[in-house]
Amino acid sequence: MAAMHRPISRRGQLTRVVLASYALLCGWPCAQAACETSFVKSVLAQHGGADVLAQISELRWTGHAVIHGERAPFEIRVRTTVVPFMSAHSESWLRTEDASNSRVMIIERERGWLERNGKRTPMPAAMFEHERAQFAIYGLMLLAPICDQATKVDEDTNARSIVVSHPHAPTTTLFFDRVGDLVRARNSVPSAEGGGLIEQEFRFSDERVPGPIHWPRTIRIRQNGKPYFDLTFEEFEAVTQR
Repeated sequence: MAAMHRPISRRGQLTRVVLASYALLCGWPCAQAACETSFVKSVLAQHGGADVLAQISELRWTGHAVIHGERAPFEIRVRTTVVPFMSAHSESWLRTEDASNSRVMIIERERGWLERNGKRTPMPAAMFEHERAQFAIYGLMLLAPICDQATKVDEDTNARSIVVSHPHAPTTTLFFDRVGDLVRARNSVPSAEGGGLIEQEFRFSDERVPGPIHWPRTIRIRQNGKPYFDLTFEEFEAVTQR
């Protein structure tokens, strides 16, 4: 049976024009519209819920990592605090030593520093751009930025992926499994030495840390197809706004 359609009033026509204009202004699909799709809703729910994720203001963790350099891999311990897209403070030291020999990396919105033995020096510009882009992944992993008005989102339900273009992060594609868990990410970041971009892939473990949000126990990063950095969280805290 054919559906019956009511004629559209002039007010209804005007409303449609306004909505269409708004969609063009915010970039289609805009963040608010993306938050309303069933796919994104299910993903947010799987990771703790949109309301919970949006309240998180800071991430803190301790853990250990493997750095895959040009020579043999080596292990470090880390103690890190990240305010998503705003700042990061990370201490690292060789796993065979103690924290008194730590190297401190400080990243803010516009500049960064390296600190060793109480002496702080400005971070080289290329290194700063690289590290700022690297630390942005933790904000994107919260998924709350998908709902920010400043974020452009492109959803592909067939690939179970979301391309997120955030003003303070490299454009990143997030991939999810059938139940909505974040399993993989892909982006490009500036080289720490300058002169080009590095292709990256992030793999997130099935094991999760305890807590109100769905956060992987281990992150493995490959750069230009080669192992680069494996981080395992030993203690992890998502701090909510007071």
